[in-house]
Amino acid sequence: MRARRRRHLGTAVVVGVAALVAATLVGAPASAQAAKKFYTASISPTNVPAGAQTTVQVTLSNITANQYFASANITFALPYSGTPNVGALICPSVPACADFSATVTSSASQFVVQLRSSSSSSGVPDSGSVVIPVSFTPTTDGTYTIGSAVKQSNDFSGSGNDFLLSGSAPQLTVAGIVCTASPCTDSGVHTSGTVAFDTRVGSLFMNVAPNSEACVSETRPEYVVVDQMLSSDSTTGSKSVELAWDKQTTNAYTDNGTPHWEVCMSAPYGFYTEGSDGTLLPPQSETSPTQGPLPLCSALAAAGVSDQPCISDLFKVKAAQHAIVQVPGNPQDPKFF
Repeated sequence: MRARRRRHLGTAVVVGVAALVAATLVGAPASAQAAKKFYTASISPTNVPAGAQTTVQVTLSNITANQYFASANITFALPYSGTPNVGALICPSVPACADFSATVTSSASQFVVQLRSSSSSSGVPDSGSVVIPVSFTPTTDGTYTIGSAVKQSNDFSGSGNDFLLSGSAPQLTVAGIVCTASPCTDSGVHTSGTVAFDTRVGSLFMNVAPNSEACVSETRPEYVVVDQMLSSDSTTGSKSVELAWDKQTTNAYTDNGTPHWEVCMSAPYGFYTEGSDGTLLPPQSETSPTQGPLPLCSALAAAGVSDQPCISDLFKVKAAQHAIVQVPGNPQDPKFF
């Protein structure tokens, strides 16, 4: 009986060891998964108008130590027209950016930007990134997810050398209209905005969108946007831009008496803004991108400041709030909201 018991115990030990080995083998894929390579993807800007050629920059960044990635596919699955193209690549921290090339393949429903390197050793290292400027003409309003896939191989081949996306995939919102004649009107759920301009450089982009900005103190459900459209024209021209919030939106708020609603401006250059206490805040420099509430033109004049964007008039028309903004000549149009 003891011998049988010993044999039974010996069998149990063998079974236990086998189970331990099996458990170790089962756990191996999880460990391998933990050792995967990762990257992040982003896009700028995140909002573009429909019906006009636009350029976005897709940034792919390596966040895996001691590993390079050397190829990628970026998929734009959205309605578009014309022929998309890729500009000169930007590698902020990769000396071998010249070793990269980018081409575009397209179909009726999408186009794919194919990034390739001359060798895997000249790819994007840990903490490095590559910026891919993509120009195309979106045609239909909507929010679209920009897909991406990244590999360590330089020709996007093979299996088991994929990088995994860390975080969510970037999204691109197509909305708004391009203004080429004055006045220009766009409508959202609550707000109808009108932009009037006397002279301009290039075109203006106008959109009425959900209020996701924190620049203005009033909390309104939608805001009017006049965004910059880059122009090949090197001349400058001043603008008088009228922003209008309709009666429905104006009456939805208790602070709808004397017109005072702030106008926020964003531009790729420096300008004066108004502090929360009404003081004038000078720009850090003429070339620093700036965002903030615009001061009244009268306040700038009293301080002896000229040639700056400002609000020249606030008024109401049939209970609708209006603001007139004066913008000095600049080859780039600003953004108001």
